[in-house]
Amino acid sequence: MRDCIIQIGGQDTADFGIRIGGQAPMGGADVGWTPIIINTLIDSAGVALPGTDGILTGIDVDMHATEDKNYRLMGPSSLLSHNEIRGCRGDGFRIRQSSDFEESSRNNAVVQFVGNFIHDNHAAGIRMDWNEIGTAGYMSMHFKSDMLVGNDQGIVYENFDEDTAGQNCTMINLTIAGNAHEGIVFDGVFNGAGAPAGNVANCIVWGNNGGGEAAQHGGTAGWDPCDADSDMSYSNWMNIGTTNCSAGIDGNVEEDPQVVDEMGGDWHLTAASTEMIDAGDNFADISLLDVDKQDRTIDGDDDESATVDMGADEYVPES
Repeated sequence: MRDCIIQIGGQDTADFGIRIGGQAPMGGADVGWTPIIINTLIDSAGVALPGTDGILTGIDVDMHATEDKNYRLMGPSSLLSHNEIRGCRGDGFRIRQSSDFEESSRNNAVVQFVGNFIHDNHAAGIRMDWNEIGTAGYMSMHFKSDMLVGNDQGIVYENFDEDTAGQNCTMINLTIAGNAHEGIVFDGVFNGAGAPAGNVANCIVWGNNGGGEAAQHGGTAGWDPCDADSDMSYSNWMNIGTTNCSAGIDGNVEEDPQVVDEMGGDWHLTAASTEMIDAGDNFADISLLDVDKQDRTIDGDDDESATVDMGADEYVPES
């Protein structure tokens, strides 16, 4: 699916803007779905309050394995690229995986998010619910140049109960900011630790309002971004607060990003965003385009060297 507009508001209601779901296909191992959704707007922004009208969940993926086989329910080519999801009364994007089998079933998902703008949803921007009963399934999520702002929560991993190899969550050039509660939540067990392994680079995590533990790490809960498995670098993380990756180590900073309008929810960089511009790492696995489909590496500080910025937006100097 690409280049579509799904717009529901006013007094109309819908459970989903897009739904991919049902029982896993029969017929053996490594079978499943490979959804590709590009340049699509899912708009329920006319809804003023949660629990009223409009779209409940922007994109809902609900997969269930009914045979004791190795299901690749979301294949490695699954892609959500440069979509906008806004104003849903529930989650912007939700994926749930489940299985009937306790021992040998493998219920796997590999999904790439690139350049998506997910904002002002009344629950999580992205929610990943791994209700896997089996012992060998995994979910592998890869985020690049996505902007999650103004939601109730940014990214939520929940119900991960198994110590399963393969869990990882790579975050490159994300802006997770201005969410009403946590920016990032990890709830479960991953590889014997408290969060999935995966590279974190060139991100801006700022102005999220999670309390308690979340306040210690820029609005994250259940996960220390400076954990050795996370390998965080070249990021601007509010209240980073640990010695492993504090400001000044591995290119990390803790500075007001000086965006266009933080209170108004516009988290694009400005000429004043000097600590973010050309401050990322070109050697990270960056995307070709930013959240606005501009080149991902632009010489934003006029030093004759094009270096990726921090965050989802690449600053373009005025000519």
